[in-house]
Amino acid sequence: MESGFRPNKFMYSKAVEASLKMGDLDRGIELMENMKKARVSPNLFVYNILIGGLCKWKKIGDAEKLFKETTDRKVAVSCVTYYILIDGYYKVGNVDKALNLRVRMKMENVEPSLITFNSLLSGLWKAQRIEAKKVFEEIRVHGFVPDAFAYSICFDGLSKCGDCEAALALYEDANSKGVRINTYACGILLNGLCKEGKVEKAEEILEEMENKGIKPNVVSYGSLINCLCKDGKLLEAEIILRDMVNRGVSPIVQIYNMLVDGSCAVGKLKDAFRFFDEMLKSEIGLTLVTYNSLINGLCKNRRVKKAEDLLLQITSSGFSPDVITYNSLISGYSTAGNTQKCLELYENMKNLGIKPTLKTFHPLISGCYKKGVAFVEKLSNDMLEMDLAPDRVIFDAFIRCCVEHGDVQKEFDLHRGMVDQGINPDKMT
Repeated sequence: MESGFRPNKFMYSKAVEASLKMGDLDRGIELMENMKKARVSPNLFVYNILIGGLCKWKKIGDAEKLFKETTDRKVAVSCVTYYILIDGYYKVGNVDKALNLRVRMKMENVEPSLITFNSLLSGLWKAQRIEAKKVFEEIRVHGFVPDAFAYSICFDGLSKCGDCEAALALYEDANSKGVRINTYACGILLNGLCKEGKVEKAEEILEEMENKGIKPNVVSYGSLINCLCKDGKLLEAEIILRDMVNRGVSPIVQIYNMLVDGSCAVGKLKDAFRFFDEMLKSEIGLTLVTYNSLINGLCKNRRVKKAEDLLLQITSSGFSPDVITYNSLISGYSTAGNTQKCLELYENMKNLGIKPTLKTFHPLISGCYKKGVAFVEKLSNDMLEMDLAPDRVIFDAFIRCCVEHGDVQKEFDLHRGMVDQGINPDKMT
């Protein structure tokens, strides 16, 4: 400034914009204060940038002050300014303030844009507020045609509220009005339908997508495959897998993991290992989840030796077994009646720094009841030292041990402790 050079409004605006792009919010605010001191009035561009920066950093109180300052300085705000602050309110979970700002827009005759409406929709659906339906209707009142993004927001919101029927009605509404629903929006709808178990309808929509030339992505196929696997419909799931590959969509490791886990869940271990082999031969690779699914499936089918071979394979493949791996193996050996092996695995996991969970102790205590009350009590003390509170399964296993060994007093003490913890005894107890 000593040279007599005075930056103008345009230069200040660009400097503020550059500061925010570099993530330096404080510098941007400092430049604005310098503008005021130099009697250069900040324009709407500067206010929008700074209000946006403050909202991004969730400094909503400061953003409100700047918004008020626009009125004080008679700077006419646009729908963009409102959109920025509405979005900021949603970021901090203040839905009511966002709605109040929309009311103020109406009072001041500021016409919202489709982006503003989409922001309102997104925030309201995330908060599961019924006002979202009214906002969607309002879009058309203002002469806009809801786009695929607006529909995807509503599909997601309605699905999360458990109202897939309304989401389907909206899908039909989009079709009747000639709105081309894109892959992203269809994927959200498919995912919602699958979560509610409406597999047949999801398959219909997937087929419709393909017939309309809307190429489903790996997420769309994955939602359907996951749902089919959970329903035990492995043949249908595999057909979808082959179809996606034929259409040029490469499956990802998560999809193969769904198929491996689904096959194991229904005891189809041959199919599980067939998918496992496909993963090995392709560039998809394996994850710890793949191994854990196979180990769990093998243990449930009393093939614990083969499961333990996979444990060695985990290590040689560069993975580290986790609590899920050990819980499956301990459960498998417990079912097989090999108490010694259960205890070895229990000690191994602790030595590896893997913290046992209640699911570790369920088969461990159930399997070790023949070793006597004192031994089971030691395991129970281990559990308590790990801040794990016994549940009904633990109490039932311990009581069974006391009955087996004739320790009537301990049996009644455990029953009393169970009731004191608010656990209602069942028929097994």
